[in-house]
Amino acid sequence: MGPYLDLVFDLLHKGRRVETRNAPTRQLFGRHLKFDLAQAFPLLQRRRMAWRWTVGELVWFLSGSTDLRDLQAMGCRWWDAWEGAAKSSGGRYRLGPVYGQQLRGCLGRDEWGEDDAEFDQLAYVLKTLRDEPASRRALWSMWHLPDVPCMALPPCHGIHCQFSLAAGRLDLMMTQRSADVFLGLPVNIASYALLARMVAHCLSVPLGTMHIMIGDAHLYETHLGAARELLDQAAPAEDPWLHINPGMPRDIDALRDALGERLRAGEPISDVLVLTQYTPGPKIGAELIP
Repeated sequence: MGPYLDLVFDLLHKGRRVETRNAPTRQLFGRHLKFDLAQAFPLLQRRRMAWRWTVGELVWFLSGSTDLRDLQAMGCRWWDAWEGAAKSSGGRYRLGPVYGQQLRGCLGRDEWGEDDAEFDQLAYVLKTLRDEPASRRALWSMWHLPDVPCMALPPCHGIHCQFSLAAGRLDLMMTQRSADVFLGLPVNIASYALLARMVAHCLSVPLGTMHIMIGDAHLYETHLGAARELLDQAAPAEDPWLHINPGMPRDIDALRDALGERLRAGEPISDVLVLTQYTPGPKIGAELIP
């Protein structure tokens, strides 16, 4: 997690103070974080991470759901802060066309360019990688500008997400417009590394490098003390590792469903995702600022 910790240090010592829509921050614009996924799984160890919540949120995205209750059923409460912006009907709380809808059911077009059925961007990327491994078009975008005003929270990450098999391994580049560096970014790093692992499992290919390109990287001023405490923690002796049980189906939806069933039942997920060498530090609290 060296690139992440370097960013935290730079924000503390070089970040400019910016008054934003919700709170003052220390900000830097335009950062590139690079992780070798063949060597380690980038799950932060200097503070305790909510691993099951991280998995649950990704499962929610992959399901195409925009219903807050579906996420809460898997034990993840990160999005509760936006419950007031949800549209309530029949016990469901829909957050608008957020991540899941953009990924699995964004508005498609017919051959004449007219509105058509929903378009599954994830299925498109997987098919492209299978049919043409050297393709430069295996990417999706979460930022559909006409949908943004209808969202409880516009996408912060996955603005563009591009995959490549040109080097004989799965490389990933994700563009993030906004990064809450203390609370949100470590989750984003782990989530996209897990997604890359799931895609590699489905394609039966080795993992390569993950690049995260950040526009606005910021620490909220109320998080500065927590960020300093994080950097004061001792470095872990070894890096975590994650692999998917090789007996699991090589299908992204089947993997998603297996994890979702276990999370909803409160059961372990370690028979699907085998996380080893993870020795987290203390819980370091910080307020979520919506």
